[in-house]
Amino acid sequence: MNRPDIEAGPHIHLAFRFHVNFYHSYRGDSLDERGIGKDIRVITGLLDDLDRLNAEGVPVRGTWDIENYYSLEKMMREHAPQLVSRIQARSSADRDPAMRDEIEVMSYNNGLISACTPEEFQMQCELLRTNTGGSGLDDLFDSWEPILRPQESMYTPSFLRVYPDEGIQNISLYYSAIPFNAFSTFVPPLSLVERYNPLKLVSPEVDGSMTLLPAYNHGDIADHYLSLRRWLKGMYRDLSKQDTPRDLLLIIDADADDEFWAGMRIPVLSRVVPSFDGFYRLVRSVSDLPWLQFTTPGAYLATHDTVGEISIGQDTADGSFDGYSSWAEKWENTQLWSIIQEARDYAEQASRLLRSDEHGEGRKRRSAVQKILNESCHERVLALSTTHFGMASPVMNTTRLADGMSHAERARDLAHTAWEQAGGSYNGTLRVSPSLAESEEEVNGYIRLPDVIGGGFCSVTLPPGKTSISAVGCRDVSDEVPASRDRPPVASFKLSLPWISYGRGRTLSEQKYAAVAEVERRHHVSGHLAVPGCVAAGAFQRKTYEPEAGRTFLELSVKWPLTGDYGWDERKARNLDRRWDHRYREVAPVEILPSFTADVNRPFCVIKHNYFGDTSRYELNYHLFSRNATVSSINNHITNSWVAVSNGVQGILIAQHTGLDNNFAFCPMRSWIRNGRQYIALNPFGTYYGEQYRYPTAVSGLGRTLALRTADQLDSYAPSWNGRNLHIALAIFEFRGAEPSSSLQREAQLFSSRLYYR
Repeated sequence: MNRPDIEAGPHIHLAFRFHVNFYHSYRGDSLDERGIGKDIRVITGLLDDLDRLNAEGVPVRGTWDIENYYSLEKMMREHAPQLVSRIQARSSADRDPAMRDEIEVMSYNNGLISACTPEEFQMQCELLRTNTGGSGLDDLFDSWEPILRPQESMYTPSFLRVYPDEGIQNISLYYSAIPFNAFSTFVPPLSLVERYNPLKLVSPEVDGSMTLLPAYNHGDIADHYLSLRRWLKGMYRDLSKQDTPRDLLLIIDADADDEFWAGMRIPVLSRVVPSFDGFYRLVRSVSDLPWLQFTTPGAYLATHDTVGEISIGQDTADGSFDGYSSWAEKWENTQLWSIIQEARDYAEQASRLLRSDEHGEGRKRRSAVQKILNESCHERVLALSTTHFGMASPVMNTTRLADGMSHAERARDLAHTAWEQAGGSYNGTLRVSPSLAESEEEVNGYIRLPDVIGGGFCSVTLPPGKTSISAVGCRDVSDEVPASRDRPPVASFKLSLPWISYGRGRTLSEQKYAAVAEVERRHHVSGHLAVPGCVAAGAFQRKTYEPEAGRTFLELSVKWPLTGDYGWDERKARNLDRRWDHRYREVAPVEILPSFTADVNRPFCVIKHNYFGDTSRYELNYHLFSRNATVSSINNHITNSWVAVSNGVQGILIAQHTGLDNNFAFCPMRSWIRNGRQYIALNPFGTYYGEQYRYPTAVSGLGRTLALRTADQLDSYAPSWNGRNLHIALAIFEFRGAEPSSSLQREAQLFSSRLYYR
């Protein structure tokens, strides 16, 4: 018999969400366990368990977020149509609402949406609803909830502006205690009610807001002493102590192909620990709790308001170090992204040329060119699948990388064709970013000229409202005597020569082998790189120019030493179809070491500019509310053009040149505290490694320990650079104050622009 006080509440509401994506970076497309056979097996078991539990009177409901193109349109349709039919039936409007499953939003392409351009974002939003392939949510399901469960927990503050415009007002991100997480390390610990309820998500720099639903995974169950029942009872006990008890929502979210749902099948332990013995026993282990109600996130939102407000300045992802290192710091990530960026540049220039041709036969030509541009954009959207960049570590699966390259190269070739048909030519024209082109102010700055027209860095002026400028006649400053004014007493820094951490913590810098030639403010360095027993030594050349105080430009070519494969994991190597040398631990092409520090109570701030055109920031204040005084790797900044750091008084901005190797999150950082001061280092186009975060939300620490021992994605990405080449150009600008001025930001965007010249 139910107790009246229990029926009256408060209640704990429990939801299970299954993240469906058949397109993996670790596994291929075969129908066995090395491919999508595992997905089919585990999801079939989940559906069987849901049906069985419902038949037994347990009103548990499933929540499904499913990627459209690769999964719904391709693999599931061809190899597992019965799974789509069963999910459709369970989410049908004809089904009893108390046992009706929920469909939520992922993305059309399981994509890197946080690094999309507005055009790419708009296209994928349209296609996830409906498309000619019939894989849209509107095409397949009676209804779906406007709740975004982003691929890999990827978020950037621009989402608060762009997703509500598309009718998607809600987002769910991990607030976890293990290194498969989104934001628990980046904000002061939330209260009990805030951890398990909707929150209003805002940003000081971006207009708009979304409702945030914190989510958890099976690692958090492990952290609660391997018991979901114990976790729920602890929540209810703490809830009962509240002055004003209110309902709580616990969302358990994990990949739909995770063996957790099928059961770990560990002798003895599986019987003793039902939470890890499959979905059926997991649900049965808690179904008798009188104050527990099964729900879905959308159903809970329909009857519960937000309980607080939160701001997350970081660009989040659930990869290694809770950021973009998994997708940005492998060598192949930079190679793939550079092609995507080139395709964007050609497409953007073609679109501008079309807009300038308004009559006559131009209308017919515009239609034909626009069709090519649309196809190119679609190929870019497919290339932006996170699987092509891969959580896989330490290297990418060869087949998936080839797939990504194929889409990216086709996007570039189509965009180049459109550019030519729109009247584009290689005439020394510099294209500028959209936000820069719309500027009402004159922009003075520097660009990099290719060697074919003299080389070096040249000063240019971009008049207000101009979309492009000619490089002909630009003043080459590479050989000039520097400006006479003294260097302002702001940020100074040191540049390291390329170094490698290899083997047992050995850091190898080749400064003693460098040949140095300095002429006025030009500084040329070249040298060799070698590690013990390498097959072939590496080499580097770096040219540095300082045309005036506070502005440093450099161009760097590096070939990393080639070593033999060593210490690879056989199972992982088989899945990735590659081997590697695990002795590669860290690489740094040109580490930037600011001489200024920050007070521990007024820590460094990172300011970044993303592909939606928004500038936002976050503080490295984690030590103030967690055990993270030293952060081995920081990459929570999507970097369209530039990223900056400041201690509130002074700072430096680093811009990448997109005409050479470039990357959407090109500048990993690390910070540490010593004697009351915070230090920071920046590592453009390199990768750091070290201890993962310590999570303030942890209960036992068991979840983190197990994750560190079993997670495939937490290895160093340095082995991917073994024997590889890199060619980059950077600008380093010094500034005073808490952030770079708007004029300095525009100058950074100008430097980042691509020159069309052959």
